[in-house]
Amino acid sequence: MVTFSRWMPDGGYSHYEAPGYTAPLGDDLPDPALPMATKLGVPSIEAGHRIPMGARYVGEGESAIGVIAPMETSRLGATLPSCASPLPWLLAGGALVGVVWLLTSRRGK
Repeated sequence: MVTFSRWMPDGGYSHYEAPGYTAPLGDDLPDPALPMATKLGVPSIEAGHRIPMGARYVGEGESAIGVIAPMETSRLGATLPSCASPLPWLLAGGALVGVVWLLTSRRGK
């Protein structure tokens, strides 16, 4: 049985045990699943080994135990915008256009 640790945004790690998953020896862990890298690389909270299906939650702690998994981002409030996603850039651009329009429309009055 292998223990997986996932970093929590509030601090500490949540721990999961994967029954039937054999402990890797040496360097035989599979390559971690990584999102698309930027020029700076991949954020550390997105890097790690995926927790296998069937793993069960066993508790929390201040330190990681076993294999590191990426942070959970599917919970409400824990979603992180991706730099590759166009939505944050579109929203920022729309806000900038709105501010410029407000500033230029007040000059004529």
